This record gives sequence, structure tokens and C-alpha cells, in this order.
Amino acid sequence: MITGDNALTIIHIAKVSGMMPENSRVLMGGIDKVTKEFGWTDVDTGESCDVDHVLANRAFAEQPLELVVTGRGFDALVEMNKIHIRVCGRIGPDGKVNIVKLHMEYATTAMCGDGTNDCGALREAHVGLALSEAEASIVSPFSSSNRSVWSAVELIRQGRAALATSFSGYKFLILYSQILIMCKCFTLYYSLAFNQNTFLFMDAWIAWLLGDNYEIQTLAFFLIPQIIGAALAVNFGYLYRRLWYFNWALLFYCRPF
Repeated sequence: MITGDNALTIIHIAKVSGMMPENSRVLMGGIDKVTKEFGWTDVDTGESCDVDHVLANRAFAEQPLELVVTGRGFDALVEMNKIHIRVCGRIGPDGKVNIVKLHMEYATTAMCGDGTNDCGALREAHVGLALSEAEASIVSPFSSSNRSVWSAVELIRQGRAALATSFSGYKFLILYSQILIMCKCFTLYYSLAFNQNTFLFMDAWIAWLLGDNYEIQTLAFFLIPQIIGAALAVNFGYLYRRLWYFNWALLFYCRPF
């Protein structure tokens, strides 16, 4: 969670949203105003802490431990190569871009934002989702008028469905070509030929086909179930959409087979 708000505000939001346990012990990292050195402070008691010692004894602690940093504190952690933080407060636009770039080095990164200071991170991330119709929606690849993080869940769902549909389409085209190749071999071997209406129905409707002789009609009735079976075999989109047998129009046209 990255925000430009006060660190205490973001800690409260993280606890309310369930990102942090309510009874967790929170240590905030930042630059001391007097010594100008990086250090950790207990949010509840205000005491300075040795975070390495606390992390080493975390397994024996009664409370779960959470770490929070501010913008300048995060820059200091980057220099020390200690960036295992999931809540950041008082982060500026450039800081958000740097955090997104660091995440992109390890995994596919999505960024949600609704303000002008989020534009750079939205444009830089693999997937940018603007939760507003203001400036952020101009630079972001995706936008939603629903100002909720559930829009990100819907975006992932739709993206997976689109990817599954693309793969299914390629697989169907391969099977369709193989089926037609075998059909062409049969027609050449028996000196047969499909008429124009048969090809029209086969490619456009995949429905009730009639040939100009018994052999073509038999081959057509054998060919169409193969094409429909190929389409059903590669239809993996049902994992993210409705199952194929809810397609009543397809079932109606395929009922003779």
C-alpha cells in the first residue's frame, strides 16, 4: 500500500481493511530530525527499536509484527537493500514510481490510483488501473468509475478470460484446419466437391448442411460434429465465464448431432 497521506493514517486504514491484524505491533521507519539517521520507532510507545533484534525474535513474540516506512525512510532502505515493506506513507509521485519499478523487477505489478500524483506509477506499472475519471484515467491503460479495489479483481478476471479465449481461439483454428485437410483428402480421393451453399453454412453457421449427393451429405454430417467437438475441447474460457452448455443457441443447432 503506497500513499502520500500521513503514516499513522495509512496504518489505521491497513488495520481496518484487514491488511494488518488489529493487535499487531507496528514499527515505523524514518529519518530522525536531529541525528539525520535512519531508525525504527514503536508507533504505540514511541520508543526506538532495534529492528534486527525484533525480527530475530519475531517467532517468540505475542503480537504479529508489521513494518511501515515514510518516503525518506524508504529511500534509506533502498540504499541498504532492505525493501521488504508492504505499507508506505508520505510517498511522493517519484517515490511511487521507484517503488513500482522495484516491484516490477521481481513480479508482474499492478498499480491502482485515483490522483494526479499516481499518474507516473500508473503509466510505469505493467497494469495501471485508474479508479477515477480525472487526470489519472488519461495516462492509465485501464480506468473504472467504481472507486473500489474490487475493480482490480474484476480486471484480473476479465484479463484471464481474454487470455484463455485467445488461446482457445488459436487451438480451435488449428483443429479446424486439420479437420478440413482430412475432409479435402476425402473429397479428392472420392472425386467429390462441396457446393457453395455447403461451404457457406459450414463456415458461417456450422448448422444443418445439405449436399448435392449422398456422399457429400454424409461427409458434411460427419464433419460438423468434429468442428463443434473441437470448439468444445478447447473452450477453457468457462473457468472465468459461464459453462459452454449454457449456450442454448449452440445446443439448439447441435441437437441433431
